[in-house]
Amino acid sequence: MLIKKRDRVLVIRYSNLKGINCMEKHLEVLNDLNYVWFGKIGSKPRKSFLDMLAENETNYLILNSKEESYFCTFDRVNYTLPQEGGIPPYYKDTFLDKGVQFSIFFRIITTVKIDKHTLDNFVVASSANNLNNAINLSMASHFLA
Repeated sequence: MLIKKRDRVLVIRYSNLKGINCMEKHLEVLNDLNYVWFGKIGSKPRKSFLDMLAENETNYLILNSKEESYFCTFDRVNYTLPQEGGIPPYYKDTFLDKGVQFSIFFRIITTVKIDKHTLDNFVVASSANNLNNAINLSMASHFLA
């Protein structure tokens, strides 16, 4: 996947919970439906971040955990639980049945696993710090790069 130099990328941290490989479950849905909804828990990206992403020809998203990173494209954002399907089945038992609220959903249409060193090619917009360093030194749940 090739992006233009001035394009912005939203970077979101995620965690694998209770022995569930989060991205594996998302990829299963993506492979079946050609899209999958990724729900973010906690603070959502500011509207200004999403507006900057809208200026791109393509909406880019990096999903990052301690173990791995994925470079994704998305075509829609939803602030409520999407009703059309595409939600990984584990969301129900792990989150929804327990009253956990998602702050935002991204409809991912492509994803590719990337090497962690690829993050060195990005700079955080607010601080001009290397993305890999910022992720390792900050507790922030998301960044704009």
